[in-house]
Amino acid sequence: MHDASDCQKLFNLGQIRLNRTKEQSNVSECAMINFGDNSSEWARDNECDDPRFTGGRADDILNFEDIGADADDCQLLCRNGTIWLR
Repeated sequence: MHDASDCQKLFNLGQIRLNRTKEQSNVSECAMINFGDNSSEWARDNECDDPRFTGGRADDILNFEDIGADADDCQLLCRNGTIWLR
């Protein structure tokens, strides 16, 4: 909270971004997300494997082929505020 000018400049240039926490997540945005299907090898394992998401229940190892392929896990965790869009 002591470097506002530099941070604002970098944010405006797209070189840094804000990370949200669970408390800041907007659970209502979950209703607008197309979560896809459950075609991932890792679907229904109680972790979100979709690399579009971050948070405490997002898997640490993310593969692009899992985008939109872990719908049930990601949708439930998003609605619970445990994960959110990056």
